[in-house]
Amino acid sequence: LDVTGSIQNVGTAALAGPVTVDVVVSSQPGGQGSLVPIGRVSVEGGLEPGQSKPISTRVELPPTAMTGVNADNAVYIGLWV
Repeated sequence: LDVTGSIQNVGTAALAGPVTVDVVVSSQPGGQGSLVPIGRVSVEGGLEPGQSKPISTRVELPPTAMTGVNADNAVYIGLWV
């Protein structure tokens, strides 16, 4: 599964690099429920306030069923800093 997106520093202070972003999967939207790490990507060079940078990585979903998955079998992919 290819994951692409961006990370933005919405704070007022610069973040020294690299910034590590975990790719997680959950049975619930919005980062609720159990978060299962499925990948990691680093953003080199840090981020100034308001700055965003693209990220891209390839991950694999867990090989076994996750707990708490609803009848629609939906899972949610998120980025966790």
